[in-house]
Amino acid sequence: MPVLSDMWPGLEAFFTPGSEILVGHAPEDTLAVLDQPHSELAAVARRAQERTFDQHTAAHRSQDMIAGFEAAMSPQPA
Repeated sequence: MPVLSDMWPGLEAFFTPGSEILVGHAPEDTLAVLDQPHSELAAVARRAQERTFDQHTAAHRSQDMIAGFEAAMSPQPA
């Protein structure tokens, strides 16, 4: 099943709202999600899983952290 979340700053950096994650702003949004066909919900979940495996694994996070450390240790121009 897909993830239903509220909107928060930076969400778009992880998932595309409406395509890879469902966003609710009000209780009616949750009810609307529950009314969607199972095939549509499964497609959203599949796209989120694909993006997670493509961009958000522990290996990716490790690479991001190392790049941050390297940038912090690099001499800064005066």
